[in-house]
Amino acid sequence: MKVIPEKALFSITTLSVDGSAQRAISSNKQLNNNLIAVLTQNGVLDEDITYSYPEVSVSATQGNYQAASAINASLNDISVLDSLVSELYSAGAASVSEIYFTVNNPEEIEKKVIDLAVKKAKKRAGEIARSSGRLFGFSRAISVTSKEVGEVASSGGDIYRLGGLINTHPSSIAVKREVVVVFEVR
Repeated sequence: MKVIPEKALFSITTLSVDGSAQRAISSNKQLNNNLIAVLTQNGVLDEDITYSYPEVSVSATQGNYQAASAINASLNDISVLDSLVSELYSAGAASVSEIYFTVNNPEEIEKKVIDLAVKKAKKRAGEIARSSGRLFGFSRAISVTSKEVGEVASSGGDIYRLGGLINTHPSSIAVKREVVVVFEVR
């Protein structure tokens, strides 16, 4: 079953450098406000944006203060993602990373996938029973396990991955589930 992604989740890192810690923090907060404005102008809802307070460090070699923070966002219109990422960099983002594509209703899709797997398993068990001259009985056990098929980076937010890999390619989401159904054959 192929699922078309409906939204993108991503993180934006910001960095401001100044000789004063207070000015670095102030500059970083202003940069975050500018980037949040870019996000909302591109359809990201306020409730889909979170951000951290700037973390300040001092550069031992240059004596400057660095204020760094992160903005996490969820974009419901993935057709504007490419242009949005470009706009974010133009507006001063240090990086745009941890991009995940997902759907609005992962639980519903997961249920459909599992139901389809069980239906296919029943059909195949019936074929095996008939070909061996046996009778097909009731199911004895059903178990569903997740299989990671690749490395998925973690995010600070609560991201549902459908129990498997979500490719970061916007045309599809690959989910791998293993459903084991044990049938009685008499």
